[in-house]
Amino acid sequence: MNRILVSIASYKDSELLPTINDCLSKAKDPAKIHFGISEQDDTHDQRLDLIPNLKNIFTFYTESKGTGWHRNQIYKHLYGGEEYCLMIDSHSRFAQNWDEKYIAALNSRPHKSILTGFPPHYAINETYAQYTVRPHNTYNYPKHIDSCYKIAGHGEGFDGEFTETVCVSAANVFSTGKFTQETLYEEYLHPFAEQEIICCLAFQHDYKVEVMKEALVWHCYFNNLPGSDEKYRTLPSEEIKFTGYERCFVPVLDKIRTQKSATEWTQHVLKFKK
Repeated sequence: MNRILVSIASYKDSELLPTINDCLSKAKDPAKIHFGISEQDDTHDQRLDLIPNLKNIFTFYTESKGTGWHRNQIYKHLYGGEEYCLMIDSHSRFAQNWDEKYIAALNSRPHKSILTGFPPHYAINETYAQYTVRPHNTYNYPKHIDSCYKIAGHGEGFDGEFTETVCVSAANVFSTGKFTQETLYEEYLHPFAEQEIICCLAFQHDYKVEVMKEALVWHCYFNNLPGSDEKYRTLPSEEIKFTGYERCFVPVLDKIRTQKSATEWTQHVLKFKK
Protein backbone atom coordinates (compact mmCIF):
# COMPACT_ATOMS: atom_id res chain seq x y z
CA MET A 1 0.00 0.00 0.00
CA ASN A 2 3.08 2.30 0.25
CA ARG A 3 2.00 4.01 3.46
CA ILE A 4 4.69 6.08 5.16
CA LEU A 5 4.95 6.81 8.88
CA VAL A 6 6.51 10.26 9.25
CA SER A 7 8.07 10.41 12.71
CA ILE A 8 8.55 13.85 14.31
CA ALA A 9 9.77 14.61 17.83
CA SER A 10 8.95 18.28 18.43
CA TYR A 11 10.08 20.50 21.30
CA LYS A 12 8.19 23.81 21.61
CA ASP A 13 8.53 24.34 17.88
CA SER A 14 6.27 26.72 15.95
CA GLU A 15 7.52 25.12 12.74
CA LEU A 16 5.82 21.79 13.54
CA LEU A 17 2.54 22.58 11.81
CA PRO A 18 4.19 24.22 8.74
CA THR A 19 6.39 21.12 8.49
CA ILE A 20 3.38 18.79 8.51
CA ASN A 21 1.49 20.92 6.00
CA ASP A 22 4.46 21.08 3.63
CA CYS A 23 4.98 17.33 3.96
CA LEU A 24 1.39 16.71 2.85
CA SER A 25 1.28 19.36 0.12
CA LYS A 26 4.46 18.06 -1.54
CA ALA A 27 3.53 14.36 -1.33
CA LYS A 28 2.47 12.50 -4.47
CA ASP A 29 -0.11 10.56 -2.44
CA PRO A 30 -0.90 12.50 0.78
CA ALA A 31 -3.62 10.02 1.77
CA LYS A 32 -0.87 7.48 2.47
CA ILE A 33 1.15 9.79 4.70
CA HIS A 34 0.69 8.98 8.40
CA PHE A 35 2.22 11.03 11.21
CA GLY A 36 3.62 9.91 14.56
CA ILE A 37 4.25 13.00 16.67
CA SER A 38 5.90 13.40 20.07
CA GLU A 39 4.74 16.87 21.05
CA GLN A 40 6.75 18.36 23.92
CA ASP A 41 5.27 21.71 24.88
CA ASP A 42 3.41 23.64 27.56
CA THR A 43 0.01 23.15 25.87
CA HIS A 44 -1.31 20.81 23.19
CA ASP A 45 -1.76 22.38 19.75
CA GLN A 46 -5.37 21.46 18.95
CA ARG A 47 -4.81 22.14 15.26
CA LEU A 48 -2.99 18.81 15.14
CA ASP A 49 -6.30 17.08 15.92
CA LEU A 50 -7.66 18.19 12.52
CA ILE A 51 -4.94 16.47 10.50
CA PRO A 52 -5.94 13.03 9.16
CA ASN A 53 -3.82 9.97 9.96
CA LEU A 54 -2.00 11.71 12.79
CA LYS A 55 -1.24 10.14 16.17
CA ASN A 56 0.31 12.17 18.93
CA ILE A 57 1.96 11.63 22.31
CA PHE A 58 1.86 14.85 24.35
CA THR A 59 4.50 15.43 27.02
CA PHE A 60 4.77 18.56 29.14
CA TYR A 61 8.09 20.02 28.05
CA THR A 62 9.77 19.89 31.46
CA GLU A 63 9.32 16.10 31.37
CA SER A 64 11.24 15.73 28.11
CA LYS A 65 13.88 12.99 28.08
CA GLY A 66 15.76 14.10 24.98
CA THR A 67 14.98 13.80 21.29
CA GLY A 68 16.25 10.24 20.88
CA TRP A 69 14.02 8.88 23.62
CA HIS A 70 10.93 10.52 22.13
CA ARG A 71 11.72 9.25 18.64
CA ASN A 72 11.96 5.76 20.12
CA GLN A 73 8.57 6.18 21.83
CA ILE A 74 6.96 7.10 18.50
CA TYR A 75 8.22 3.87 16.95
CA LYS A 76 7.19 1.89 20.02
CA HIS A 77 3.65 3.25 20.45
CA LEU A 78 2.53 4.94 17.22
CA TYR A 79 3.71 2.59 14.47
CA GLY A 80 0.64 1.19 12.74
CA GLY A 81 2.06 -1.29 10.25
CA GLU A 82 3.08 1.27 7.62
CA GLU A 83 5.26 -0.12 4.85
CA TYR A 84 7.82 2.70 5.09
CA CYS A 85 9.06 5.22 7.63
CA LEU A 86 10.63 8.67 7.47
CA MET A 87 12.24 10.27 10.52
CA ILE A 88 12.57 14.06 10.36
CA ASP A 89 12.78 17.10 12.62
CA SER A 90 9.90 19.48 13.32
CA HIS A 91 11.52 22.18 11.17
CA SER A 92 11.66 20.63 7.70
CA ARG A 93 10.62 21.24 4.09
CA PHE A 94 10.18 18.80 1.21
CA ALA A 95 10.78 18.19 -2.47
CA GLN A 96 7.83 17.74 -4.78
CA ASN A 97 6.76 14.05 -4.85
CA TRP A 98 9.24 13.25 -2.10
CA ASP A 99 7.29 10.13 -1.09
CA GLU A 100 7.33 8.55 -4.55
CA LYS A 101 11.03 9.36 -5.01
CA TYR A 102 12.07 7.96 -1.62
CA ILE A 103 10.17 4.71 -2.15
CA ALA A 104 11.70 4.26 -5.61
CA ALA A 105 15.21 5.00 -4.30
CA LEU A 106 14.93 2.55 -1.40
CA ASN A 107 13.51 -0.19 -3.61
CA SER A 108 16.40 0.28 -6.03
CA ARG A 109 18.93 -0.75 -3.41
CA PRO A 110 20.08 -4.41 -3.67
CA HIS A 111 20.32 -4.87 0.12
CA LYS A 112 18.62 -3.86 3.37
CA SER A 113 19.21 -0.14 3.53
CA ILE A 114 18.37 3.04 5.35
CA LEU A 115 18.70 6.22 3.31
CA THR A 116 19.97 9.33 5.02
CA GLY A 117 22.11 12.40 4.45
CA PHE A 118 22.55 15.69 6.23
CA PRO A 119 19.88 17.81 4.52
CA PRO A 120 20.58 21.20 3.00
CA HIS A 121 19.38 24.26 4.90
CA TYR A 122 16.15 26.17 4.46
CA ALA A 123 15.52 29.52 6.13
CA ILE A 124 12.23 30.47 7.74
CA ASN A 125 9.99 32.16 5.13
CA GLU A 126 12.07 30.95 2.17
CA THR A 127 10.06 29.87 -0.85
CA TYR A 128 10.33 26.50 -2.59
CA ALA A 129 12.26 28.10 -5.45
CA GLN A 130 14.71 29.61 -2.99
CA TYR A 131 15.57 26.58 -0.85
CA THR A 132 15.65 24.06 -3.70
CA VAL A 133 18.68 25.79 -5.22
CA ARG A 134 20.51 23.73 -2.61
CA PRO A 135 19.73 20.30 -4.10
CA HIS A 136 22.18 17.90 -2.42
CA ASN A 137 22.61 16.22 0.94
CA THR A 138 26.00 16.22 2.66
CA TYR A 139 28.03 13.10 3.32
CA ASN A 140 29.59 13.02 6.80
CA TYR A 141 32.47 10.83 7.96
CA PRO A 142 33.67 10.35 11.57
CA LYS A 143 36.32 12.84 12.63
CA HIS A 144 36.31 12.32 16.40
CA ILE A 145 34.77 9.56 18.54
CA ASP A 146 34.48 10.09 22.31
CA SER A 147 34.40 7.50 25.09
CA CYS A 148 30.60 7.21 24.82
CA TYR A 149 30.91 6.66 21.07
CA LYS A 150 29.39 10.03 20.31
CA ILE A 151 30.67 10.85 16.83
CA ALA A 152 31.75 14.29 15.66
CA GLY A 153 31.43 14.23 11.89
CA HIS A 154 32.93 16.28 9.12
CA GLY A 155 30.80 17.07 6.07
CA GLU A 156 31.73 17.01 2.42
CA GLY A 157 30.13 16.49 -0.96
CA PHE A 158 30.49 13.24 -2.87
CA ASP A 159 30.25 11.62 -6.26
CA GLY A 160 27.64 9.00 -7.11
CA GLU A 161 24.02 8.76 -6.05
CA PHE A 162 24.58 6.63 -2.92
CA THR A 163 27.53 6.42 -0.52
CA GLU A 164 27.86 4.12 2.50
CA THR A 165 28.37 5.91 5.80
CA VAL A 166 28.22 5.48 9.59
CA CYS A 167 26.98 9.03 10.21
CA VAL A 168 23.22 9.19 10.00
CA SER A 169 21.21 12.41 10.21
CA ALA A 170 18.17 11.85 12.43
CA ALA A 171 16.58 14.75 10.55
CA ASN A 172 16.40 12.59 7.44
CA VAL A 173 16.12 8.79 7.75
CA PHE A 174 14.04 6.73 5.32
CA SER A 175 13.60 2.96 5.42
CA THR A 176 11.05 0.19 5.60
CA GLY A 177 8.40 0.11 8.30
CA LYS A 178 10.07 -3.01 9.68
CA PHE A 179 13.07 -0.87 10.56
CA THR A 180 11.01 0.96 13.21
CA GLN A 181 10.47 -2.25 15.14
CA GLU A 182 13.96 -3.67 14.75
CA THR A 183 15.57 -0.57 16.24
CA LEU A 184 13.54 -0.21 19.45
CA TYR A 185 15.28 -0.13 22.81
CA GLU A 186 13.90 -0.30 26.32
CA GLU A 187 16.51 1.36 28.52
CA TYR A 188 17.08 5.11 28.80
CA LEU A 189 20.21 5.81 26.82
CA HIS A 190 22.42 8.83 26.09
CA PRO A 191 20.05 11.82 25.48
CA PHE A 192 22.12 13.23 22.62
CA ALA A 193 23.51 10.13 20.88
CA GLU A 194 20.38 9.25 18.93
CA GLN A 195 22.15 9.27 15.58
CA GLU A 196 24.86 6.90 16.75
CA ILE A 197 22.27 4.62 18.36
CA ILE A 198 20.30 4.47 15.10
CA CYS A 199 23.46 3.57 13.18
CA CYS A 200 24.49 0.93 15.70
CA LEU A 201 21.07 -0.75 15.72
CA ALA A 202 20.94 -0.62 11.92
CA PHE A 203 24.34 -2.37 11.76
CA GLN A 204 23.21 -5.01 14.27
CA HIS A 205 20.20 -5.81 12.06
CA ASP A 206 22.21 -5.95 8.80
CA TYR A 207 21.08 -2.63 7.35
CA LYS A 208 23.52 -0.66 5.25
CA VAL A 209 23.46 3.06 6.07
CA GLU A 210 23.65 5.05 2.85
CA VAL A 211 23.71 8.74 2.06
CA MET A 212 21.47 9.65 -0.85
CA LYS A 213 22.89 12.53 -2.87
CA GLU A 214 19.54 13.97 -4.02
CA ALA A 215 17.91 16.03 -1.28
CA LEU A 216 14.24 15.29 -0.69
CA VAL A 217 14.14 16.98 2.75
CA TRP A 218 15.48 20.38 3.83
CA HIS A 219 16.25 21.29 7.45
CA CYS A 220 16.36 24.62 9.32
CA TYR A 221 19.69 24.60 11.15
CA PHE A 222 19.29 27.95 12.90
CA ASN A 223 17.02 28.79 15.83
CA ASN A 224 16.80 32.48 15.04
CA LEU A 225 14.74 34.30 12.43
CA PRO A 226 16.63 35.37 9.25
CA GLY A 227 18.54 38.61 9.76
CA SER A 228 17.66 38.73 13.45
CA ASP A 229 18.99 37.57 16.80
CA GLU A 230 15.44 36.72 17.87
CA LYS A 231 14.92 33.00 18.38
CA TYR A 232 11.81 31.33 17.01
CA ARG A 233 12.29 28.22 19.16
CA THR A 234 14.10 27.03 22.28
CA LEU A 235 16.40 24.03 22.42
CA PRO A 236 15.69 21.35 25.07
CA SER A 237 19.25 21.61 26.38
CA GLU A 238 18.67 25.31 27.13
CA GLU A 239 15.85 24.54 29.57
CA ILE A 240 16.30 20.99 30.85
CA LYS A 241 19.13 19.35 32.72
CA PHE A 242 19.40 15.90 31.19
CA THR A 243 21.08 12.99 32.96
CA GLY A 244 23.02 10.18 31.34
CA TYR A 245 25.52 12.17 29.29
CA GLU A 246 28.37 10.02 30.44
CA ARG A 247 26.68 6.68 29.75
CA CYS A 248 28.00 4.65 26.85
CA PHE A 249 25.15 2.97 24.98
CA VAL A 250 27.34 0.22 23.46
CA PRO A 251 27.23 -2.21 26.45
CA VAL A 252 23.43 -1.76 26.62
CA LEU A 253 22.92 -2.55 22.94
CA ASP A 254 25.31 -5.49 23.23
CA LYS A 255 22.56 -7.19 25.26
CA ILE A 256 20.35 -7.35 22.16
CA ARG A 257 20.63 -10.77 20.56
CA THR A 258 21.52 -10.17 16.94
CA GLN A 259 24.05 -11.67 14.53
CA LYS A 260 26.27 -8.62 15.00
CA SER A 261 27.11 -6.96 18.29
CA ALA A 262 27.28 -3.29 19.18
CA THR A 263 30.98 -3.81 19.95
CA GLU A 264 31.50 -5.01 16.37
CA TRP A 265 29.83 -1.78 15.23
CA THR A 266 32.50 0.25 17.04
CA GLN A 267 35.13 -1.49 14.92
CA HIS A 268 33.03 -0.94 11.79
CA VAL A 269 32.95 2.81 12.51
CA LEU A 270 36.74 3.02 12.62
CA LYS A 271 36.91 1.87 8.98
CA PHE A 272 35.26 5.18 7.98
CA LYS A 273 37.28 7.49 10.24
CA LYS A 274 39.44 10.07 8.49
